[in-house]
Amino acid sequence: MFISKEKVAEVKRRVSLADIVAQDTDLFDRDGYFVGESPFSGKGNEGPIYVNTDLNRFSCQVTGERGDNIAYIMLRDDVSFLNAVRYLAKIGGIEVSGQSRRPARRLAPPAYPELNFGPDWQMPASRRTA
Repeated sequence: MFISKEKVAEVKRRVSLADIVAQDTDLFDRDGYFVGESPFSGKGNEGPIYVNTDLNRFSCQVTGERGDNIAYIMLRDDVSFLNAVRYLAKIGGIEVSGQSRRPARRLAPPAYPELNFGPDWQMPASRRTA
């Protein structure tokens, strides 16, 4: 499937990363960016996640991951890029219609269906060289 770059950019613009992260953890405003406990924290692995609202990007101090809202959904839900874009498009009310980059290939019929190269096949005596 293929989604145009323009649609991906529109999804990134329209859906706020801070709103997505706020579904998973409490965020506190810190002079132009938000900070909260990382939703990826585990036992003994606690640290903050920073969300820059101007750039719509995050930085997780637990996993070392950083990126945009698509990367966050991919990390949180363990989904592919395409599924993350579709999820965010649904939240943002954007119609995303994936289409194939190329038409599906049809397998050609075998060139010589009468040839059978099974396990008992031997080269004809007239073709043997040694």
